[in-house]
Amino acid sequence: MHTRTAAAALIVGCALVLSPHPARAQTPQPGPDDEQVEVIMSPAEGAGQRPLRRFLQAIKARIAGVTGRILPMTRCEKWKVRKKDLAAVKKEADKRGIVVTQLGADWRQLMHFTDDIEALDEKQKAMIERAKASKATMGVKLMVAPPPAVLEHALTADAAAPPGTKEPAKITVAFSNNDTITIVRTSIDIKPDMVIWRGTIEGTEDQVTLMWWASGKMTGSVQGQGRPKSIRHLGGRLYAVVEMGEDRMPMEHAPLADRNRDRGDPSLRDDPLVQQGDASSLRPKPAAAPAPPSAARTVAPAPAPPAQEVTIDVIVAYTAKAASHYSDAKAELVDLSIEEANHSFRRSNLSNIRLRLVHAYQTDYVEEGAHFDHVWR
Repeated sequence: MHTRTAAAALIVGCALVLSPHPARAQTPQPGPDDEQVEVIMSPAEGAGQRPLRRFLQAIKARIAGVTGRILPMTRCEKWKVRKKDLAAVKKEADKRGIVVTQLGADWRQLMHFTDDIEALDEKQKAMIERAKASKATMGVKLMVAPPPAVLEHALTADAAAPPGTKEPAKITVAFSNNDTITIVRTSIDIKPDMVIWRGTIEGTEDQVTLMWWASGKMTGSVQGQGRPKSIRHLGGRLYAVVEMGEDRMPMEHAPLADRNRDRGDPSLRDDPLVQQGDASSLRPKPAAAPAPPSAARTVAPAPAPPAQEVTIDVIVAYTAKAASHYSDAKAELVDLSIEEANHSFRRSNLSNIRLRLVHAYQTDYVEEGAHFDHVWR
């Protein structure tokens, strides 16, 4: 008994010497293969959403650590997968007709430049040539966008974050290898079937408006430096970015043709809009600032009455010639113009005024004659 007690005491003593602190379970440190990568899972064209749902359930049952969320518009899914499991996921996805797009460091890049003109069909080439033929065009670049689900993720990734909790969202557009702009988001509207994304070019006040539809189509405009850019969808993932020179654009109103000047209206004779195609001389001159009141007469200004809400209904008719410059004139030209007009009202402290598009259609009117010929007709 004394021997056993001494032996037990010796063991306890050794334990105390070897383990002066309470024993703790050792948690294995994650290795490089445990790092997670982000991927977009999309059904093959025409496959529908059901195979994607079944695939997610099957993978979760076999591989631990796979998490995913549904992108509400494209109904595709953004997954997080351990790097060591990625090959197995891709192999299984390929069997089931699921497309796996791995998100790299440039996942916020909306478009990049390409010179693959051979990728264009005849209709797309004709659109490019019409854009180049415009007197206001400075240049046209062919661009490629990522798949629709990647675009949705790039535009809406952190849209639900409370204001002020994160750095402002940024996206990039690469117009060439040496010309990439960064755009900082200022606001976003997410509707059931589309996203309206607004921002400014980083370091400037140059305005950017983007409209993206769940079908994957995108349009928009980039303002600034007298070189506005128009983003036009050519079909599929191809886009044309048309750069224009403001100094090359026609006047807002062309001068009235000689044959139309004498219509029995004396007000037309000296109207600068008629004579020059420009109404800038009619702009009222700013009034001289009043002298500051004396201290004895200073009174608090009366509060301004609330501005009345004004909605202006708009119908837009466009010609076949105008439509030939776009794959979808209604969305890319009319809808974008209405959105930009309303945004300009808000930025000018006129948010009580808005345009409401009630109809847009293509007319069979033929564009023949000068500017005011169309007006008189």
